[in-house]
Amino acid sequence: MTKPSNFIKNSDYKSPGNDDEKTISLTIPATIFVNAGGQVEYHSDLAIGKRNAPMITQLSNSKGSGFIAPASCITVLGDSFTWSGVGTYPEWWTSAYIYRLNPTTVRLQCIFDNSDGPPGSTLTVTGAAQTITAKIKTLQDPFSN
Repeated sequence: MTKPSNFIKNSDYKSPGNDDEKTISLTIPATIFVNAGGQVEYHSDLAIGKRNAPMITQLSNSKGSGFIAPASCITVLGDSFTWSGVGTYPEWWTSAYIYRLNPTTVRLQCIFDNSDGPPGSTLTVTGAAQTITAKIKTLQDPFSN
């Protein structure tokens, strides 16, 4: 059995606590048009400063309620969508997600994709106006002074 006197009681290193907290937002317009076989991308980039810093992300959608934590993606809803020459349908959805673009930058991104739509048909998403917000908490390196 391990004796309590064998545990480390003090350390010269920082605890892995919160180092910094930043916020990034992405605004999705009310109406989106996507050509046949194409994509429309919305994104925002944020410099987090520390190279490869461990991070915790929380996401929020202005159409939803509060932050989801921890999270790396969130649903983005449109009230309806139309494929030209085909018809109108209720509720379109896609995802917004956050990822590390490079060692010091994160990207919040949302893609509306029409690659699987009817050939030659433009996709129109309506009622999509919303703001996606991400809180990014970077953590201290516990082995640095």
